[in-house]
Amino acid sequence: MVGDMRQEKRMAEVDFRRMNSLVAGVDLGNGEGLATVLSPDGNVTDRFGFHMNADGYASFASRVPRDARMAFEATGMTYPVYRALRRYGYDVTVAHPKELAWIVRSKKKNDRVDSLKIAKLHMVGMLPESHLLDSDAQMARDLLVQRVKVGREIGRLKNSITGHLRREDVY
Repeated sequence: MVGDMRQEKRMAEVDFRRMNSLVAGVDLGNGEGLATVLSPDGNVTDRFGFHMNADGYASFASRVPRDARMAFEATGMTYPVYRALRRYGYDVTVAHPKELAWIVRSKKKNDRVDSLKIAKLHMVGMLPESHLLDSDAQMARDLLVQRVKVGREIGRLKNSITGHLRREDVY
């Protein structure tokens, strides 16, 4: 019941005016991505690989119109790719990997199939979105994570020194 309400809410948020635009689904890899571009009727119009660097993003921008809706699954490369494509003026949606996994279960798992499934889900407005932090919030979170790591390391070091001193019969 709750899932049905969430789906209805999600469908209510879909901008149906944009349903007649191209959709690009991108599967991000380590240093390279594969893009699948769908026409408004769902046919594949283009499929190409690109490097995830300045030249690769320029190549992507030369092949995919700026008014195309695009999506990719959140990975370790999400923030740099998201920022680069936003600079080119794209409307980017980042898919939530855990919620996407149960939707996209398949025996065939490769970049080509993944980019096509992401594009098709985005086309019909059923792509589970991931929340991205702005740069200030991202920096604050990263600093907090580092602070916690340093605190743990200090604790381990203190315990190690205390253990050594006890073994040497120094109290």
